[in-house]
Parts: sequence; C-alpha cells; structure tokens
Amino acid sequence: MHPQRLFILEKILTNALKHPNSEAVKDGNGTFTYSQLVEQAKRISTQIEEQHLCGSVINVDVGRCKERVVVLLGILMSGSFYLPLEEEWPGKRKQVVCNQAHISASAKLTENSTLRIVPQLNDGNRPKKDPVPSGGGYLIFTSGSTGTPKGVVIAASSLDYVLKNSIERFNVSNSTKLLAVASPAFDFSIFELLLPLVAGGTVCIADKSIPKNPDYFEQISKKWQINCFTGTPTMFTMMTMGGWIPQTNATLILGGENVSNLLLKNLSTANQIWNIYGPTETTIYCLSKKLKLGEEITLGKPLPGTKVWVQTTKKNERTGELYVVGPSVGFGYINNIELTKSNFFTDSSTGFQGYRTGDLVSLTSAGEMSFIGRADNQIKIHGYRIETEEVENHINAFLGGHESCVSAIKSESETRLVAFLPKNALQSPIDSIDALRNRLKLVLPNYAIPSNILLLDELPINSNGKINRVLLKNNYLEKVNISNRDNKLAQLRELEKPTMTQFLSNLLDEEIGDDDNLFAHGMNSLKVVQFVSRMRRLGQFLNVRDVYQNPTVNQLKKIIIETDNVFIAPKTCILGRKEFRVLPSQRRFLSHNITASHSFVESVVASVQANTMIDLQVCAEILVKKFPEISYGLSFKGREQHPHLVKIDEPIMVKTIKLSPTDDIQSKIDETLETSASNLNIKNGPIAVLHYFTKRDTHLLVLVIHHWACDALTIHEYESALKELAETKRAGIGISEPVEEIPGFLQYAGFLEDFYNSDKGRKKIEQLPDIKRHDSLSASWYRESNGSNPEILPPLYIRDHSIRLLQERDDGQYGLLDKLSLAALTNAASECLNLDNIVVDVTRNGREQADCPVLPSMTGWISSSVPFFHKHCRFNSVDEELLALNTEYEEMLQQETAWNSFRSNSPHVYPEACPTFFLNVTRSSHKNEASPLSTSLIRGSTYPYSYGYPIEVRTQYFNDEAKVRISYNNAYFSKETIEQFLDFFKEHILLVSYILANALERE
Repeated sequence: MHPQRLFILEKILTNALKHPNSEAVKDGNGTFTYSQLVEQAKRISTQIEEQHLCGSVINVDVGRCKERVVVLLGILMSGSFYLPLEEEWPGKRKQVVCNQAHISASAKLTENSTLRIVPQLNDGNRPKKDPVPSGGGYLIFTSGSTGTPKGVVIAASSLDYVLKNSIERFNVSNSTKLLAVASPAFDFSIFELLLPLVAGGTVCIADKSIPKNPDYFEQISKKWQINCFTGTPTMFTMMTMGGWIPQTNATLILGGENVSNLLLKNLSTANQIWNIYGPTETTIYCLSKKLKLGEEITLGKPLPGTKVWVQTTKKNERTGELYVVGPSVGFGYINNIELTKSNFFTDSSTGFQGYRTGDLVSLTSAGEMSFIGRADNQIKIHGYRIETEEVENHINAFLGGHESCVSAIKSESETRLVAFLPKNALQSPIDSIDALRNRLKLVLPNYAIPSNILLLDELPINSNGKINRVLLKNNYLEKVNISNRDNKLAQLRELEKPTMTQFLSNLLDEEIGDDDNLFAHGMNSLKVVQFVSRMRRLGQFLNVRDVYQNPTVNQLKKIIIETDNVFIAPKTCILGRKEFRVLPSQRRFLSHNITASHSFVESVVASVQANTMIDLQVCAEILVKKFPEISYGLSFKGREQHPHLVKIDEPIMVKTIKLSPTDDIQSKIDETLETSASNLNIKNGPIAVLHYFTKRDTHLLVLVIHHWACDALTIHEYESALKELAETKRAGIGISEPVEEIPGFLQYAGFLEDFYNSDKGRKKIEQLPDIKRHDSLSASWYRESNGSNPEILPPLYIRDHSIRLLQERDDGQYGLLDKLSLAALTNAASECLNLDNIVVDVTRNGREQADCPVLPSMTGWISSSVPFFHKHCRFNSVDEELLALNTEYEEMLQQETAWNSFRSNSPHVYPEACPTFFLNVTRSSHKNEASPLSTSLIRGSTYPYSYGYPIEVRTQYFNDEAKVRISYNNAYFSKETIEQFLDFFKEHILLVSYILANALERE
C-alpha cells in the first residue's frame, strides 16, 4: 500500500509517530489515539486495495462517530472517493444519491464496531460512470434545481490545499480541541474531522443532539475542554440564546450564512471569530475574514493562490456575480456534464479550474467582498443549500400537475421556508397538507421541508406568465407581519402572565391548538431554543429534548408546573411548621427550577480528624442523627411553590478512601471531592456525602454538602459539631449531652434573625465596634418593582457570617472589622493610583451559566486586577470620607438607566437583593516573587453566589504589593448593564483597596 502523497496524510502519519498515545478522535463512546487511528485507517485502505476498489466511490453511512474519521482517512490513503450520507436522510434520497454517484462499495460498521468495506453489486439501471480526477477525494451532494440532487466532485489535492492553508490561518495547533457538529453530508464536516488532526490536535465528535441543545452544548464543551468551535450562525445564535458564552481562549469559525452584528457582539468574549465563505464547489471555503466588533462584516479575502473577482455587466460597477479561480475549485458535477459546463470553466491565465458561484456580491472600499444575495432561486436555511425548484418538483408531483411556489421568507431573526399552493389542488385541505408533509419526508431531508404550507385562492402570475414570487413574498409578509414579529414578542414579554399557547402562537405566527403538533406549524430547532429560553425566564423549566418528545401544548403542560402562570420564586422555606426566609441566591436557584442539575455544584466541606477509624464512624453516625437535613431533598407545594424538606429514600453516601504512604492527603482529597461534588443533587439526593480518608495513623472525616443546601454559617456549625463529637469521644465521656441544635437547610436568614434576637447574639453585637450606626448605609434606595414605598431590607453585612472569624483575626487591636464593615457598604473614587493602570476584563464562569441558560444576556464575573503599593495610599479621615461619599454613590447608582431598567424588567430575579459587598482579605505567604498573586486571583470565587452577595472584593497582599479582584454575581447584572457599569465600577473600586491596605498597615 502506498498512501497518497498528500500534505495532510503525511502530517497525520508523522503525528502518529511522534505522539502515538495522544488523543486524536473522541466521541461519546470512547477515544482513538493517533496510533490507533492510523493503524485502523491503514486497514481500511488495505481492504479497498485488496478488493481492487482504488479510485472508486465509497459511500459512508455510519453516523456521527469516531469510526467515520477512520473510514475517511482510509479512503483518502487508497486514492478513492469518500461519499458521506446523513443517517437521517430518507431511504429514497440515499438511494438516489448512491445511484447518481455510481458507488462501488459501502463502509459498514458491525455490531462490535468493526469497520468493513463491502463491494456493491452492479446495477444496470445506474447511469454511466463519469470520469473523475485521479488521486481520489470526496463527493458532496447538494440540492438540485431539476428535482434530483447534484454531486460535487472535489479532488484530494484541493482538500489538501485548503487544509494546509487553514492551519496557519486559524492558529490550529496540537493543543486544539475542536467540537465537530456539522452533518456528515455537509462538506464542512470534512474540515472539522481533519483539520485538528493535521496539526496534532483532537477532534471531538458531537452527538446529533448537541448542536440543537444549548444545555448539552455547554456541558460537552466543558467536559471535553473545547477551544475551537465551528458551525453556522444559526447554530451559534441558538447557543447564545440558551445562555452559552464563549470562553476567552476559544476560536470560532462561522460559515454557511450571514453573520449579524448582534451575534458578533454575543460571541465577542472569544479569542478570535472567523467568518468563512465558499460554495461546496470551491472545497469548503475560499474567502475568510477575522471579525472584530465595530468593523464591517465582509466575506474577507481569498486563500493564497486563489483569485476572485466580481463579474459585472457594466464597466466600473462594483456589484455582480462572484467568480472563483484556483486550486480549491472542484472537478465538476458527477454524471452531469451539461451542468458542469455551464458553471465551471478553465481560466486561461492560470490554467486552474474556475467556478461561477451564482452569488451576488459587492466590492467594498477595502477590496473585500460583501454578500448581497443569489442570482437565482437557490436559498440557504440554517446553512443548508436548497434549490427551491427541487422542493417544488416534489410538491407538484404530489399535486398531480398543479404548480406550487416555494420561497425563503426572511426576518431579522430567522429565515423560514414557505410553500404556497392553490386551494383547488387539494380536495381535503387539512388531511392533504398532512399527507403532503409525509410524502416530502420520504424524499427530502428535514431542512428542505417547508415550515409553513399555505393555501391560496390562486398564485399570482407576472407579465411573463410565471409565478410572481416577489408579490407572493410581500403578501405573505403583510399577512403574518413577520417583520414586526420581534416587536410582538417584545410586547408579549410585557404581559404579566402569558400562556404557553399565546407565546407559541406569536412565535409561530399562527393560531396553535393545544393538541397541534408544533413541528407541523413551523417549529424548528431555533424556535425550540427561543421557546425553552422564554419558559425558563418564567420559571417553567423545560429542556430542548422535552419539546421534541412532547410536541403539543397539552403534552408540554403535563411536564411543567403551572404552565399558564408566571412562576413566583419562593421567599420562604417550610420545615415542619416553621417558615424560614430564603436567601436571594437560593431563591434564584429555586425560581428557575434547576434543582435537578448535577453539574451545578460548588460544594462546601467540613472536616475533622480523629485518632481511630472507629471514632470517625461514631462521629458520622451521630452527625447524621443530629442533623437529619443532610438526608433531605426538596418538594414544592402551593402556588408559590414553597420548598418543603422531604426525607429521601437513599441514605447518605459513605465512602472510604485508603491512601498509600506516598500519597499527598490534600491532593487526594481535592481529587476525590471533585468527583463526589458532581454527583450531588439538591432535589433528588444525595445532597451530601461522607468520606473517610485513612493514611497510616491519620484518619480524616470529610462531609461534602451541596452548596445550595447550607450557608456559610451552617457549614462552620457542622464542622464545630464534628470537632466537638471527636473531642468528646477521645475523652471517653460519651455523647450523653446533645449537640446544640442549629438551623440547617435553607435557613440562613431565619437563623440570623433568631441570632440577633438572642442573648448570645446581642452580646456578640455589643462586643463589636460601633457599626450599627452604619445600618443606614444599606441599600435603602432599593424599591419593589411596582414603585411602592422603599423597603429597607435587612442588609447582608459581612458580620452576618464572619463575626467569629473576623474577631479572631482582628482581636480588637486594629479596628479591622470596623473598616471592613464600612467598606462593605460603599465604594468611591480614589486618587491613590492612575486609573490607566487598572485592567478590567469580563471573564467566564462556566458553572453559573452551564445549567442556567435563563437569561441569554447574562455574563460571568467581571474581574479587576488592581496593583498598588501601600506607600502610595495616604488618605486621612477615612470614616468621614466614606460616610460622605456613600450618599453620592447611591445617587449615581440610581441614575443609571441600565440598572433601573434591568431591575424593573426582571422582578422575578433577586427581588430582595442588596448591593452590599462581601470582602475577603488574605495575605500571601509565597516566597517566590513570580507567583504570589496571580493564581488565587484567577480562580473563580464561590462567595458571591453561595452567600447571596452581589459583589465580592477579594484582596491579597504580598510584601508591599496588593491586588484586588472584584467579582460580580452574574445573576444580579445583565450583560448590557455590566457593559455600562464597567467604567463606573472601575472608578469606584480603589477606595476599598485603600481601606484594606490602610487597616493592615497598622499591623
């Protein structure tokens, strides 16, 4: 066997020799290393050679799996042609494609995942085989205007040219992990499957549900640590609607459709965003542009060696049809010589093949191309190319001679395929439309089936005797008012209690019955995401999968609670007969009904060390007995859906981990807890797990609790109880006296109220510096959404959960608690530093967004790194300055339009929030000058969303240097609000830094 001398194959073979055990391809069922991939590909190539099939067309219909990459490489190695089929295509379409391509063999995947090349028996009814280029390549079938799909032949050398130039263009390397989401029958899938392998990276093949489901997309991206994403703008629009925000190291490659400025803005957190353009006939793409906010979105410039120009009808015109000439232009259409001659030509100046794209473009002042539209009736829906004549031919055949018209109707947010039929062509309209849909499903892929089929008295005819497509579109737009549909949805959002049926009728632009199949009335993957996002905003939790499995209103009503009413987030939690206040952070968690999510976990840990394993076991038994809420789950009752504690059937999990003498205890604990935390489930249980760690004479009991199941203070009480039990057991006293009862599950605010009213609490408060006078500095401006009198809510001060800790740290010597309390209630501009030295950046917090795609405009933490030196801070009368500036700060905040708009439009999100700070101060003990502050400041903090604070200020000191990280809980602030507040906060963070530095200087 002699592999083709292709750059891409040589690079992949070299990568297998240099890094045989590196991950090459993975899917949901496993991974192939580079050595495994190449070895299996060579077997496929050998099978092809031994059966004398080299140079023939081999169809591949094995689904979206890692084995597809094996077959693709094997076919290219043998110099044959790869013909991918989409598993969801109707059987008749697959048969038509295979007959048209004159296939010689098929790739089969056996039950034990073994790949075989099976020769195809000759069929006398097949057309005569056209000549194809030597060296192999691939075939892609697209929609054909005659009603039959047309097959584009691409030489392996063209593919080689495109991929070789793409490595450098997109900065692909051995660290690249690309998520392959394209349909196998889409030429872009070949780009996805091969590009990372040429650079030594990893291809991660997504299941077909991933690009339709933002929840799954986010989860798999995190799990596989994806840093390169490809897809159509429609797919990325769906993902951003569902809450996905690209990480800052991500490369995004968009193609197949126009990119909007709104989408570009929503994706702008990515490292780089590319817009690529190119018909299938030009090998995946021929033009590309790196997009930046504020710049014109164009098609960009060609690959090196490719020539493009605008073919105009008049001199000096800048608009016309795009022509492409170069190594990437395909060979032509298989078994369609006439169509090949009409669209392809040989360029006399270069000798390369040329292609008339049929796309109308204009030449910009920068010499780049801007897409305008098509010169014919070809359209694109969600990136798929569709010849409307093909769809019309199948409809006309069903109508028995009557003519139909299929058009793409565009609005700002989508493009839909609409079919217009004359009424007299159908005897029974309802039954016949359903029958027509069923007939089309047998011959067309799903994306080519019209989302709406309308019956008209007659189809308008123009002066040439042809159907007037322009008039049809205009009449349709006027009838359903698509251009104003987004406004209608905006008005619907203002309704206090829209029903599901109301929303769906507006979304689909037609009346929907409770038992109507939504997908028969224009529902598609994009609309599904819009619908799910809308329902979640109303507190009615749905998955994308739920809509596909329950496609009628009545079916959906059965799987969500109180469908026709806005879900009211609970303000209290009921335990027995006592009612407790729910934290704002917990309220949001409950209001969006994401309690069943496993991955939304930032666990809290309490631990105790004992002399023997028996001591630990006794401690654990008593702990569970004394604190039964560890074994509880939640149920929701009543219109306001109060959470009730319910004992779950499963007992608390207990795991024992024996460590070897060489194991580092802390590292092993961290590793184990990371796995355990992902298994916690606040609703269905378990909400906690006990771990015994043993190493020689060291025995450690660690209790891990879901962070929504307890608050900061409670976890300290659990830990205190554990230690008390351990000490009691060691002393041999026994456990005759009960451990002091403490509030547990969701009772934080209730406990604080009891604490402040108790003798113990009053004494604690009296021992503190005089900070009660600063209560007036709380968020008194906060008002209920109905504009009633301001409600002064009990502010969440830093003292709420850190009284004891701060007392121990400060010991009353430096007044640190006083300073922190002041700083927690205000911030203001400071002249300590030049503001140009401050770096403010928006970063991503994956946990928060991953399982809560509720607000598509939400963003992650805003992190501010503020370097300064103590000696630069000289500020007198700190207390007086703070008190004076607080009033100004509150007035400025009230005047911010974005903030007030966000507050008034989102009354269901944190209606009890307070804009107070939580401050976390640490002093670095690192000896190494190079590493003191960066690592801890990069880590996302759990404080803001665990404790209910909107903002956390984290300051860390090393020698004379200090850095500050400001973390804003992204549930409090929409992305638009944050963008407007960036500069505002940037100018108001330094005083907090100064106060902390000033206080610590006294040490």
